[in-house]
Amino acid sequence: MRIVFFSEGIPFTGDTVFNRCLGGMESSLIYMAQALADRGHDVSVFNSCVKQYVCGKVTYYPIDFLTRWEHIQNIDVAVSCRTFAPLRVAFNPKLLVYWTGDAWNQPFVEPLKNPDIRDRFDFFALKSQWQTQTFVSHLGICPEKCMVTRNGFYAPYYREIPPGRNRFRLIYTSTPYRGLDVLLDMFPNIKETVPQAELHLFSSMKVYNYTDDDDKKLFGHIYDKSNQPGVYLHESIPQPELAKELMRSAVMVYPNHFEETSCVAAIEAQAAGVPVVTSALAALRETVEHGKSGFLIPSDSRLPEYKELFIEKVLALLRDEHLLDEMSRYARERAFSLYTWEKISAEWEQFFAEKIVYPCQRYINWFVKTGDYKKLLAITEETIQQGHGSRDMMLLAGSLYVKLNKLDKAELIFKELLRNEPQNVEALCRLGETRRLRGEEFEAIQCFRQALDIAPSYEHAWFQLAGIYEAKGYLRKALATYRQCFDLNTEYSGFAGQKIRQITEAMQAKP
Repeated sequence: MRIVFFSEGIPFTGDTVFNRCLGGMESSLIYMAQALADRGHDVSVFNSCVKQYVCGKVTYYPIDFLTRWEHIQNIDVAVSCRTFAPLRVAFNPKLLVYWTGDAWNQPFVEPLKNPDIRDRFDFFALKSQWQTQTFVSHLGICPEKCMVTRNGFYAPYYREIPPGRNRFRLIYTSTPYRGLDVLLDMFPNIKETVPQAELHLFSSMKVYNYTDDDDKKLFGHIYDKSNQPGVYLHESIPQPELAKELMRSAVMVYPNHFEETSCVAAIEAQAAGVPVVTSALAALRETVEHGKSGFLIPSDSRLPEYKELFIEKVLALLRDEHLLDEMSRYARERAFSLYTWEKISAEWEQFFAEKIVYPCQRYINWFVKTGDYKKLLAITEETIQQGHGSRDMMLLAGSLYVKLNKLDKAELIFKELLRNEPQNVEALCRLGETRRLRGEEFEAIQCFRQALDIAPSYEHAWFQLAGIYEAKGYLRKALATYRQCFDLNTEYSGFAGQKIRQITEAMQAKP
């Protein structure tokens, strides 16, 4: 498959994760793109990088290369990562997917409330059940268009755990506004009970490209709290180095009060064999398995009862070496069974392969809009020949044969459908239309009447039948049949009402 990713905002290439800290969405894109390329797919990325660059098997292009037709034709899957840039380009991938790690209330996804934008995507790749449920309920995303996936971690960083893990070393690796303030308030109580405890903080806003001055201006009051015994405030570091720091640590302490849609930090900690003590909030309830790969604390992390229970669980792990070892082993096994990019990319590949064989409605609409019915028919025929001849595909092929005046082929395909589904009223009506175009009015009438015997309220059959009577000059029959259609109060009622007025006026004008 030819798969293209789109991203705007922070500039990066596949090498960026090795050189500096990077946000979760950007690093996810890099690892997913490489994993799909490793599976044999042709993968490219359009983003804010300044020049074309090849990293491994993936080619990175500046976003303005989208104006060059050779880069955007014959795309099987286009994945739009937190951007609506593909909607500004006149191209037609077989699948258009929106992928985001943002919560439903973040400004990045606000445009999805507009159905004109939302409906242009075929699927939404969402990172947890919680994110999916909130996108459906708050943004109006159709549940059938949701592809529930996960965040992942880059397994090569975590294959070998070096000896010498410090069982009293606590670690925090998220951004400062997600719970660091609460943690620094609680740590003196932990240190007092377990004097060997030390807390290592790898937290800043550099992952979002903030300058040091801006970072300190916004969160300096939190960083200042780290000036206490046993606390070590580090610079944010690239992911290979962060993996080493995690594997030296014992417990990830994350009193989160921000709604996570998945949480890469918690996944990476588990991959390193580091149990996670965090909040039973949003998707963290899926990312961490309570009592096995960590502890989930209910309530708001800023409340006294939360802090008391959080400290209790951290102390339990620091005091009980057997419990810590058991949770460490389970967390690591769980991460490698669920969260490697190799595993997640294989699931994406299977999903795309299943969906891409059926021309989606947006793809069909494109060819209808451009009038390229021959191309659409060729794709539909190929789909059916590959063994994916669903009812909808057969009906689409038959309708295109009619559109292109290939009436014999249209009749054959509608008859084949009816052999398998004799009660298929839509196939009966399409067959009736085909026969009417061939001048076989009696046979067409039989098809429409048979459809109405099965479904008396099928307005399309009433309208077509009335049209035949009108064309043959049977005005009273036509008038009665149009009235049947009008009384059903459907989308055909307006057309039927016009016909009723026209025929009534014509009958009154006769001497």
